[in-house]
Amino acid sequence: MNRKIYKISNITLWCLLVVNLIVFLSFTGSQQQHITCGSVNIEIDNQASGNYFVDKEAVDNIITNHLKIQSIIGTPVKDLNPYILENELLKSPFIKKVKVYKDIPGNLNIQIIQKRPLARVFTDKLDYYIDEDGKKFTFCNTYTARVPVVNGYFFEGISYKDSMVTPVGKMVYNYLKAIDTNAYYKSLTESIYINEEGDLTIVPKIGPSEIIFGDDRDLSDKLNKLHTFYSKVLNTVGYNHYKSINLKFRNEVVCK
Repeated sequence: MNRKIYKISNITLWCLLVVNLIVFLSFTGSQQQHITCGSVNIEIDNQASGNYFVDKEAVDNIITNHLKIQSIIGTPVKDLNPYILENELLKSPFIKKVKVYKDIPGNLNIQIIQKRPLARVFTDKLDYYIDEDGKKFTFCNTYTARVPVVNGYFFEGISYKDSMVTPVGKMVYNYLKAIDTNAYYKSLTESIYINEEGDLTIVPKIGPSEIIFGDDRDLSDKLNKLHTFYSKVLNTVGYNHYKSINLKFRNEVVCK
């Protein structure tokens, strides 16, 4: 019995694969025209970030209001443009990044990363958050982040999504960034107060009534001095022994 063996070249095989792919995509594209959205999968980094500015209901409302529909489920998939929906969701003052995509069965998938606040500016005229990029965003009526409060003689105006622009505003942000990755200093900082001289002053959760940093020059050295003073002095004499600690001066700590 004679057998004939047919050899297919790599080029021929590649062409066949391309043709099959084109046919598949064409078929899928035509099917998509008639598919309606079966489910909406929304992932928000609530637990990972520890913030709850945005919930699934809010995300759903943003999309339905924009598209002027009652429900995303049942909406033709062809009417759900991921690029447009991403831009619409990014208009929220609380959303930093968003990814929207559709899958072949017709589900809409949304992944959201919220803005992460480092502090809240709260005075008689101002109320907003400073995020990890040094930008401002509005407070939330349904959720309050547990972050240090900034007040006192602080006049950085409100222009949401803008970065801190005044020297004092930048100084506050530099302090917040310096303590952001250090659990010790973060847990110590209750609030940040700007006194009449423009000094950066910390109100700690334990210890004296105030810790005066002055400006943000040599900030790392000042934080190291503070840690040493807490561990070697206050641990001995007691945390309430001094009313204030002044770190403004190089190579010394002045106490009252």
